[in-house]
Amino acid sequence: MPRVVGAELNNLEDEGVNARKFDVADLVLVLQNKTVLMNWIEQPGYSLLLPPLECAIVHLKQASLQNKFSKLFENDLGRLLQQLFNVQNCIFKLSQTQMDNWTDV
Repeated sequence: MPRVVGAELNNLEDEGVNARKFDVADLVLVLQNKTVLMNWIEQPGYSLLLPPLECAIVHLKQASLQNKFSKLFENDLGRLLQQLFNVQNCIFKLSQTQMDNWTDV
C-alpha cells in the first residue's frame, strides 16, 4: 500500500537560491546540498533518515502561475533530476496546477 514517508517545504531563497537569476542546474545543486531530498530518495552517498523505499515519487510543484516560463522550467528540472535516478527507484512528476490549491503560491 502506498504511504507518505516524508514531506517538507523548503524556502530555497533561504538556502541560497537567487530568486532573480538562477537556472535548473543551480537549483539541483541546492537540492543536493542543502535539503534532505537526496537522502529521502536514497541517492547513494547520503545517509538514510527514513525507512528504505521500494520506489519514491517526487511531485514538483509549478513555481508560479504568473511566470509564463515556470512550467518549462519545472519540466527541465524534472528531466535533469530524473537523469540522476533509475526510474525503477525514483520518479519525478510535475503536479497538476489544479492540485496546487493547497498553498498560496
